[in-house]
Amino acid sequence: PLERIDAIVRAVFRPAVRRPALLGLFREVSRLDVGQADRLRRRIQPLVDRAVDYLAGEMSSGRLRVGDPGLVAALGYATLTGIATEPEALRAVGWSADAAGLRRLRDELRSFLRSALAP
Repeated sequence: PLERIDAIVRAVFRPAVRRPALLGLFREVSRLDVGQADRLRRRIQPLVDRAVDYLAGEMSSGRLRVGDPGLVAALGYATLTGIATEPEALRAVGWSADAAGLRRLRDELRSFLRSALAP
């Protein structure tokens, strides 16, 4: 399961390395009005349910640290999108918004998530 999590992080960052402005789209989606946000939630609910079920199964099998799979999914999403879409906070800690900086950020995030989720 940790390799699958790595793959998700790489998939989010792959287009961002070529076009860093794309990550701003994630940030804008989080600012939808209530009606639009509710429609989006209903559309993605099956994907969220699959992710939560997957995490629950991996936790039950001992391949991931045991926790609340719904909260772990939400924390993973918030961590990934938050760190990927807040360049000002990253610049405050010395990060540079270039391809090398995005790769370094991606790799650090993968390491962080692996450590948090390892059994």
